[in-house]
Amino acid sequence: MLLAVVVSGFWLYLGTLELLGIEPRTFLTAGYYSLLAAGLMLSAWAGRETIRRRLSTVSRLPRTWVAAAVVLSAWFLVNVALLSSGVAARDAAGLLVLSSLPSALVALSLTQSQLRILAGAWVALALGLFLVSFVTLVARPTESGRFSPIDELDPITTAHISALGAIVLLIARFDDRRARLAQAGAVALLVALSVIPASRGALVALVFAIATVAVALGSRMLPLLLPAVLVGFVLGGAGANVVGADYYYSVDIPGLEGRVAPPSEGEDFTGEPTSTQQGTPISSLAIRRYLWSKALRDSVDRPIFGHGVGMLVDDSPETLRMVRAGSVDEGVRTYPHNVLIESVYSLGILGLGLFLTLSILSIFALAKILRPGAMWFGSLLALGFAAFVAVNELVSGEIGSDASLWIAMALPVALYADDAR
Repeated sequence: MLLAVVVSGFWLYLGTLELLGIEPRTFLTAGYYSLLAAGLMLSAWAGRETIRRRLSTVSRLPRTWVAAAVVLSAWFLVNVALLSSGVAARDAAGLLVLSSLPSALVALSLTQSQLRILAGAWVALALGLFLVSFVTLVARPTESGRFSPIDELDPITTAHISALGAIVLLIARFDDRRARLAQAGAVALLVALSVIPASRGALVALVFAIATVAVALGSRMLPLLLPAVLVGFVLGGAGANVVGADYYYSVDIPGLEGRVAPPSEGEDFTGEPTSTQQGTPISSLAIRRYLWSKALRDSVDRPIFGHGVGMLVDDSPETLRMVRAGSVDEGVRTYPHNVLIESVYSLGILGLGLFLTLSILSIFALAKILRPGAMWFGSLLALGFAAFVAVNELVSGEIGSDASLWIAMALPVALYADDAR
């Protein structure tokens, strides 16, 4: 349950604060993650025998994966301490310790029955967010712009949570016809909620994950699930049009002849376009391409140890236009928004080698547990989750703070260890 909260439950925390009229503050968020970390570590301790058994398998893969994970984590923290500065680096290190690593440990300890509980919790949290979203849309029918049902919840996170719930539901198998109809209906609703916030990265990740799962499921996607997915995309497109979010699928950051209008209260620079905005649009994709090329180009300056976590300065032409408009601050440090590029830019060749080791071992383990005739719910869950996370991490990922990345890499290794015994 705690692992489900890590991936899909932050909206509960933010929603509670919103109901209580409390703005999120650093000490509150730190307390939230500290309690979550304590619970995760207790859960991992309770499953220590399962972890020990999986690491004692004849195959060396699980032990090699854990060793690489330990060294990568240690190097990440040393890098933050010695080569990095600023809020982004501190946040990434804190989330690595309080969220990502404890989540990976719990993933290594999950049994088959616990995997089903995790999947059910992911779906429950996604459906809960859908209900909140529905109430929000009914209460604020004139809402315009990128949609999120909770003020402090990033629209991208809203799309991620609902997309994951839809993927898990596609994998579930029900024998009762009424249950299958309910499953199809829930899939359609969650796919729709994944589209409405206008998060293009989440949408691409969802499409890729659905296609991957569809290949694995084969005829099981018919006659209900595939039509449900298509209906979900249609409903989501209509919903995005109603709230005005469909604008962001073509132009996400509107321009203004030499400057960009400052965002309204509560919005960042991707906020809704105003009637005064015109000229060449600013594209977040163009900013990402600039960050990727700059990070790769600058990596050769410090190839061994890297430049440090969160040390990439966004001085792209598009961002400079927003700086002149007062929409964003100048010289803000960020990360490359791609975990492979981040590993070499921030952590150097050492970090790249360790991260590639983790990724390759996880892919190999996933391939082994997906062999024909041996697929079951756990292996399909690992496949669907990994497919979604892989795309997301290549367009918006960060190694330290993304617990989903660590879970996606650890889960196939845990299941492979069971098969290897």
